Amino acid sequence: MIVLGVRRSGTTLLRVILDRSSELAIPDESYIVPQLARRHPGPVDPAAFAEELRRQPRLAELGIGVDEVVARLRPGMTAGEAIGAIFETYAAAQGKPRWGDKTPLYMQHLTLLEGLFPDAQFVHLIRDGRDAAVSFLAMPEGIVTRTWAHPRDAAGFACQWRTEIEAAQALGRRLGPERYLEVRYERLAAEPEATVREICAFLSLPF
Repeated sequence: MIVLGVRRSGTTLLRVILDRSSELAIPDESYIVPQLARRHPGPVDPAAFAEELRRQPRLAELGIGVDEVVARLRPGMTAGEAIGAIFETYAAAQGKPRWGDKTPLYMQHLTLLEGLFPDAQFVHLIRDGRDAAVSFLAMPEGIVTRTWAHPRDAAGFACQWRTEIEAAQALGRRLGPERYLEVRYERLAAEPEATVREICAFLSLPF
């Protein structure tokens, strides 16, 4: 698994670039990983997990066939392996051997992801907090699901931005440079080839 993390905007560009690789498939935001992990902590019962998947509209939106996922399930799988089967199905449909996820919300679930996917690599794309705040706060209603914890002004955004940046950097210190790479969005925009070459080298992908 490859996780693209950001605080707060900018990963769409990187997702599109990396998804062009012949070896890596990254769908649009999945949103389903924390929910599935908590409902099926493992060992996973394939029948119960399959029933859960049939109630998940997000799979159809991503073009993932439930029956194809179910065919990959087996008794005793960990939650990470069962969830991974969803993304493996997506990657296989694209003719690609590897998969990743780009869901900014998962910046709030890094410890969960670390436990679910012990071999995952994390690319942390950081955008200047001021630009990120302007972009995030200007998004029209309906683009992002609003909750009571949703930042509503620059100060609230800044607090969440800093909290998530620090959590990701702490994750990077635990994982080390083989599994965590930090990239600045501004460098990606200004020096795309050099930056993407660095990311590809980290992920062992051909440029």
